[in-house]
Amino acid sequence: MMAFSRMRSTVEHRLLSLEERQESVSGQLKLDDYVYDSFVVGIQIYINLVLRNYGPDFALLRTLKRKLMGLLYKHGELSESKSHGSVGIVPLWILLMGGMVALNAEETTSFAQFIAKTMRQSALQGWPEVETNLTQVLWTKHLQRSGFRAL
Repeated sequence: MMAFSRMRSTVEHRLLSLEERQESVSGQLKLDDYVYDSFVVGIQIYINLVLRNYGPDFALLRTLKRKLMGLLYKHGELSESKSHGSVGIVPLWILLMGGMVALNAEETTSFAQFIAKTMRQSALQGWPEVETNLTQVLWTKHLQRSGFRAL
């Protein structure tokens, strides 16, 4: 258990040490930077929700959710990224992580709309194929049972 805790702490430390991407003069992140920043937030949500077992109403998770929503609303859909092909299922995984910490109907609806649009733009055909592909990132049966089907 101690080794797991040290590994988790090491991953968290490295994530928190990553440089934040700089916006261009126009106030926009380049698409690759946008996906990168969103993925870092998604990993932080995963660590705290799944590995630390904090509830969606935990203050840090609320802050991370707001940060992710801010990125989505400021910079657009993750599925618009040209890197989507190279990163595969990552944009959808990021949105699912955000949806997992939604606390009310408005937040759930927002994430569900982003997820639906991302799925329409991908070649994925339904939940079984999505779940199979999600195992390439950080996905477990525990997450499936946690209510993703509602999204």
